[in-house]
Amino acid sequence: WFFETNGSYFGCKKGAEPLHIQWNPAEDVIEVVNYSAGEQSGLTAKVQIMNMDGQIVWEKESSVNSYEDSTIKCIKLEYPDGISDVHFFKLYLTKNGTVLSDNFYINGKEYGNHQALKSIAKADVKTKVAFNKGDDGIWTGTITLENRSNVPAIMIRLNVVGRKDGEQILPMFYGDNYFSMMPGEKKTVSLKWYEADTRGNNPKVKITGYNL
Repeated sequence: WFFETNGSYFGCKKGAEPLHIQWNPAEDVIEVVNYSAGEQSGLTAKVQIMNMDGQIVWEKESSVNSYEDSTIKCIKLEYPDGISDVHFFKLYLTKNGTVLSDNFYINGKEYGNHQALKSIAKADVKTKVAFNKGDDGIWTGTITLENRSNVPAIMIRLNVVGRKDGEQILPMFYGDNYFSMMPGEKKTVSLKWYEADTRGNNPKVKITGYNL
Protein backbone atom coordinates (compact mmCIF):
# COMPACT_ATOMS: atom_id res chain seq x y z
CA TRP A 1 0.00 0.00 0.00
CA PHE A 2 2.98 2.37 0.44
CA PHE A 3 4.39 1.47 -3.03
CA GLU A 4 7.84 0.41 -1.77
CA THR A 5 9.35 -3.02 -2.39
CA ASN A 6 11.27 -3.70 0.82
CA GLY A 7 13.72 -6.40 1.90
CA SER A 8 11.07 -9.06 2.43
CA TYR A 9 9.84 -8.59 -1.15
CA PHE A 10 13.28 -9.34 -2.58
CA GLY A 11 13.78 -12.23 -0.16
CA CYS A 12 10.53 -13.80 -1.38
CA LYS A 13 11.52 -13.14 -4.99
CA LYS A 14 14.83 -14.94 -4.42
CA GLY A 15 13.23 -17.88 -2.63
CA ALA A 16 10.53 -18.30 -5.31
CA GLU A 17 12.94 -18.69 -8.24
CA PRO A 18 11.86 -21.49 -10.60
CA LEU A 19 15.34 -23.00 -10.12
CA HIS A 20 16.97 -22.15 -6.80
CA ILE A 21 20.07 -22.98 -4.75
CA GLN A 22 19.81 -22.75 -0.97
CA TRP A 23 21.29 -23.71 2.38
CA ASN A 24 19.27 -26.10 4.53
CA PRO A 25 20.37 -25.21 8.09
CA ALA A 26 18.45 -28.11 9.66
CA GLU A 27 20.69 -30.63 7.88
CA ASP A 28 23.60 -28.26 7.06
CA VAL A 29 23.51 -29.13 3.37
CA ILE A 30 23.27 -27.22 0.11
CA GLU A 31 20.21 -28.04 -1.97
CA VAL A 32 18.96 -27.35 -5.47
CA VAL A 33 15.21 -26.72 -5.55
CA ASN A 34 13.36 -27.00 -8.85
CA TYR A 35 9.87 -25.50 -8.60
CA SER A 36 8.94 -25.08 -12.25
CA ALA A 37 12.09 -25.10 -14.41
CA GLY A 38 11.57 -28.43 -16.14
CA GLU A 39 14.34 -30.99 -16.46
CA GLN A 40 17.77 -29.41 -15.94
CA SER A 41 20.85 -31.57 -16.47
CA GLY A 42 24.55 -30.78 -16.37
CA LEU A 43 24.32 -28.25 -13.54
CA THR A 44 27.15 -27.37 -11.16
CA ALA A 45 26.44 -26.39 -7.56
CA LYS A 46 29.22 -24.54 -5.74
CA VAL A 47 29.59 -23.21 -2.23
CA GLN A 48 32.30 -21.02 -0.71
CA ILE A 49 32.73 -20.37 3.00
CA MET A 50 34.36 -17.00 3.63
CA ASN A 51 35.71 -15.47 6.83
CA MET A 52 34.85 -11.90 7.80
CA ASP A 53 38.20 -10.74 6.38
CA GLY A 54 37.17 -12.03 2.94
CA GLN A 55 39.38 -15.13 2.98
CA ILE A 56 37.81 -18.21 1.39
CA VAL A 57 38.46 -21.00 3.91
CA TRP A 58 36.51 -23.84 2.26
CA GLU A 59 34.80 -24.49 -1.06
CA LYS A 60 33.29 -27.40 -2.90
CA GLU A 61 31.50 -28.17 -6.17
CA SER A 62 29.06 -30.90 -7.14
CA SER A 63 27.44 -31.94 -10.41
CA VAL A 64 23.63 -31.95 -10.29
CA ASN A 65 20.76 -33.11 -12.46
CA SER A 66 17.53 -31.43 -11.40
CA TYR A 67 13.97 -32.40 -12.19
CA GLU A 68 10.82 -30.31 -11.84
CA ASP A 69 9.17 -30.38 -8.42
CA SER A 70 12.27 -31.80 -6.72
CA THR A 71 14.81 -30.90 -4.04
CA ILE A 72 18.29 -32.39 -4.49
CA LYS A 73 20.79 -32.40 -1.63
CA CYS A 74 24.21 -32.04 -3.21
CA ILE A 75 26.89 -30.70 -0.79
CA LYS A 76 27.41 -31.34 2.92
CA LEU A 77 29.07 -28.33 4.56
CA GLU A 78 32.35 -28.70 6.44
CA TYR A 79 33.84 -26.10 8.77
CA PRO A 80 37.64 -25.82 8.87
CA ASP A 81 39.66 -24.92 11.95
CA GLY A 82 40.19 -21.19 12.35
CA ILE A 83 36.86 -20.17 10.86
CA SER A 84 35.75 -16.75 12.14
CA ASP A 85 32.93 -16.43 14.70
CA VAL A 86 30.76 -14.99 11.93
CA HIS A 87 31.31 -16.23 8.38
CA PHE A 88 29.52 -16.21 5.05
CA PHE A 89 28.22 -18.78 2.58
CA LYS A 90 28.19 -17.86 -1.11
CA LEU A 91 26.30 -20.28 -3.33
CA TYR A 92 26.27 -20.58 -7.11
CA LEU A 93 24.27 -22.77 -9.47
CA THR A 94 25.69 -22.70 -12.99
CA LYS A 95 25.32 -24.38 -16.35
CA ASN A 96 28.11 -24.12 -18.92
CA GLY A 97 29.55 -21.21 -16.93
CA THR A 98 26.29 -19.22 -16.76
CA VAL A 99 24.91 -18.45 -13.30
CA LEU A 100 21.28 -19.63 -13.04
CA SER A 101 20.87 -18.96 -9.32
CA ASP A 102 23.02 -17.63 -6.50
CA ASN A 103 22.53 -17.08 -2.79
CA PHE A 104 24.27 -15.58 0.24
CA TYR A 105 24.03 -16.34 3.95
CA ILE A 106 25.50 -14.98 7.17
CA ASN A 107 26.22 -17.68 9.76
CA GLY A 108 27.69 -17.77 13.24
CA LYS A 109 29.62 -20.45 15.11
CA GLU A 110 26.87 -20.05 17.66
CA TYR A 111 23.74 -20.29 15.53
CA GLY A 112 21.95 -16.94 15.36
CA ASN A 113 24.76 -15.00 17.08
CA HIS A 114 26.09 -12.42 14.62
CA GLN A 115 27.54 -9.95 17.14
CA ALA A 116 31.02 -10.21 15.58
CA LEU A 117 29.67 -8.43 12.49
CA LYS A 118 30.12 -5.18 14.41
CA SER A 119 33.86 -5.41 13.70
CA ILE A 120 33.69 -6.11 9.95
CA ALA A 121 35.82 -3.77 7.83
CA LYS A 122 34.26 -1.13 5.63
CA ALA A 123 33.60 -2.12 2.03
CA ASP A 124 34.44 0.12 -0.92
CA VAL A 125 31.67 -0.09 -3.52
CA LYS A 126 32.02 2.05 -6.65
CA THR A 127 28.92 2.91 -8.63
CA LYS A 128 27.93 4.21 -12.04
CA VAL A 129 24.41 5.47 -12.70
CA ALA A 130 22.65 6.04 -16.03
CA PHE A 131 19.10 7.37 -16.45
CA ASN A 132 16.99 7.82 -19.56
CA LYS A 133 13.63 9.56 -19.88
CA GLY A 134 11.55 8.07 -22.68
CA ASP A 135 9.03 9.88 -24.84
CA ASP A 136 6.30 7.64 -23.37
CA GLY A 137 6.73 9.17 -19.91
CA ILE A 138 8.64 6.17 -18.55
CA TRP A 139 12.10 6.59 -17.03
CA THR A 140 14.56 3.70 -17.18
CA GLY A 141 18.00 3.39 -15.69
CA THR A 142 20.83 1.16 -14.58
CA ILE A 143 23.05 1.19 -11.52
CA THR A 144 26.36 -0.63 -11.97
CA LEU A 145 28.18 -1.54 -8.76
CA GLU A 146 31.63 -2.99 -8.11
CA ASN A 147 32.93 -4.13 -4.73
CA ARG A 148 36.59 -3.09 -4.83
CA SER A 149 37.36 -4.16 -1.26
CA ASN A 150 38.57 -7.45 0.18
CA VAL A 151 35.46 -8.01 2.31
CA PRO A 152 31.81 -8.63 1.41
CA ALA A 153 29.58 -5.56 1.15
CA ILE A 154 26.52 -6.52 3.19
CA MET A 155 22.85 -5.59 2.72
CA ILE A 156 23.24 -2.93 0.05
CA ARG A 157 20.13 -0.85 -0.43
CA LEU A 158 19.44 1.27 -3.52
CA ASN A 159 17.02 4.16 -3.04
CA VAL A 160 16.07 6.61 -5.81
CA VAL A 161 15.00 9.99 -4.46
CA GLY A 162 14.18 13.39 -5.86
CA ARG A 163 17.19 15.68 -6.10
CA LYS A 164 15.07 18.67 -5.11
CA ASP A 165 13.11 17.39 -2.11
CA GLY A 166 15.03 14.23 -1.12
CA GLU A 167 11.82 12.20 -1.03
CA GLN A 168 11.60 8.67 -2.44
CA ILE A 169 10.26 8.32 -5.95
CA LEU A 170 7.54 5.68 -5.66
CA PRO A 171 6.58 3.28 -7.03
CA MET A 172 10.10 2.37 -8.17
CA PHE A 173 10.70 -0.92 -9.98
CA TYR A 174 14.14 -2.37 -9.12
CA GLY A 175 15.53 -5.46 -10.80
CA ASP A 176 17.11 -6.33 -7.44
CA ASN A 177 17.72 -4.69 -4.08
CA TYR A 178 18.85 -5.43 -0.51
CA PHE A 179 21.68 -7.67 -1.70
CA SER A 180 25.28 -8.42 -0.69
CA MET A 181 28.34 -8.41 -2.95
CA MET A 182 31.48 -10.51 -2.73
CA PRO A 183 34.99 -9.03 -3.03
CA GLY A 184 35.59 -8.12 -6.68
CA GLU A 185 31.99 -8.77 -7.68
CA LYS A 186 30.25 -6.55 -10.24
CA LYS A 187 26.49 -6.21 -10.56
CA THR A 188 24.10 -4.16 -12.70
CA VAL A 189 20.57 -3.41 -11.47
CA SER A 190 17.82 -2.14 -13.77
CA LEU A 191 15.28 0.53 -12.78
CA LYS A 192 11.95 1.77 -14.12
CA TRP A 193 9.50 4.43 -12.95
CA TYR A 194 6.98 6.91 -14.29
CA GLU A 195 7.52 10.59 -14.99
CA ALA A 196 4.34 11.51 -13.11
CA ASP A 197 5.86 10.13 -9.91
CA THR A 198 8.97 12.33 -10.01
CA ARG A 199 6.95 15.38 -8.85
CA GLY A 200 9.15 17.63 -10.99
CA ASN A 201 12.37 16.24 -9.48
CA ASN A 202 15.45 15.00 -11.20
CA PRO A 203 16.31 11.60 -9.71
CA LYS A 204 19.43 10.66 -7.76
CA VAL A 205 20.47 7.40 -6.13
CA LYS A 206 21.23 6.96 -2.44
CA ILE A 207 23.23 3.80 -1.69
CA THR A 208 23.51 2.48 1.85
CA GLY A 209 24.61 -0.80 3.43
CA TYR A 210 25.64 -2.43 6.69
CA ASN A 211 29.37 -1.84 6.14
CA LEU A 212 29.41 0.86 3.45
